Amino acid sequence: MSNTPEIKNKSETIPVKQGENKRNTFHPGNDMDNTQSVKEHAGQETRENQETRPQKTNERVRPFHPADDSSSTQVVRAQNETRENQAIAAPDKRASQETPKQVDRYAALGEAEIHKMNDMPPRYQQEMQQQFAARGKAMEHRDTLEALQTKRELTQAENDKLSTARGQTNEASRQLGEKASEYYAREVRGATERVYPPGDGPSVSRPGEFDQVWKINENGQEKYLVIEAKGGDSRLGTRNVDGETVQQGTSEYFNGISAKMRGDSDPKIAQLGEDLRIARYEGHVEYVKVQAPIVTKEQKEVLGDVKVSRFILD
Repeated sequence: MSNTPEIKNKSETIPVKQGENKRNTFHPGNDMDNTQSVKEHAGQETRENQETRPQKTNERVRPFHPADDSSSTQVVRAQNETRENQAIAAPDKRASQETPKQVDRYAALGEAEIHKMNDMPPRYQQEMQQQFAARGKAMEHRDTLEALQTKRELTQAENDKLSTARGQTNEASRQLGEKASEYYAREVRGATERVYPPGDGPSVSRPGEFDQVWKINENGQEKYLVIEAKGGDSRLGTRNVDGETVQQGTSEYFNGISAKMRGDSDPKIAQLGEDLRIARYEGHVEYVKVQAPIVTKEQKEVLGDVKVSRFILD
């Protein structure tokens, strides 16, 4: 009888020499274990590659043009400022939440100017506090109905009231931005005429147009001050221009809105669109964002200081 031991398998007999390193011997019966080991090693290698491989991004980087900013103001991406606003904003964000969109062109802004609420003339402080109180009342009514909605189906009348409360919340937040913008235009920049929306009443701009347009005079030169007004944590909107989604504050957005205004059936708005186009070409337009944030201090919502940032156009 041979002294050579044998390993029997269902399909074959493989002789094993004495003294041979059995760990290097291929065992068909253990094929699944070997495969699993290879997979684990490959998975570990994949994870290591993922950690070292640069992450791809869809963000398009806007070049900085010093000629567009004589003061060499630090350029900040609009989305970075949005994150800053989110960090200080009150917990309730439902009024401004939207489904995220793919943006092809982001706005670039200069460093924000801070205007203290306590430094405003009493009239503006009072008007803004009134809108802030109206917002709080509408939110309370809205929250009551939404809590009831989690327990049972609302009646048609209750649904109508909920829709109204949500609309009132949004409108009060919008008016905060409008009031802050009026303060900045009149009291800080010395504007005397609001050319859009026309008149001296509450500002009610139409969708697809600038929030406010003022005429200002600097060193004898007439200019247009174009404002995007934002209340609470409202974000910059977007618009489709020539197949691209562009953000408020970009050159593409400005040109798209002024072109839309030029085609308006109202001859005054159409003329304003043409005037803005010419002024933009001549460098006599200042385009800014005015934000009236709501912040939390000592677990209580209060009006924050007004922030004004200038859009840097190409």
